[in-house]
Amino acid sequence: MQVVDAGEIGVDGTGTAWDHNDGWAYRVDGATPSDVFDVSEWLFSGVDALEGETTNENATTPFPIGRRCHPLGTPCSISTSY
Repeated sequence: MQVVDAGEIGVDGTGTAWDHNDGWAYRVDGATPSDVFDVSEWLFSGVDALEGETTNENATTPFPIGRRCHPLGTPCSISTSY
């Protein structure tokens, strides 16, 4: 069995750049699944980003539901609602 996108095996993650308890992780544009964890391929909300939130849209750090990128390479904008 191959483990893909699992962070670092045997590492709890507390206090790391990828710590997102009660939050989220989102793969950045262009990154592909890998059996080697690379923190630069992810966006993280941080700890408790969704704690007590009732909607994503009103969250302090909402999960990026969709990204809209121009085909000519202009910066992406992150959508937080449907």
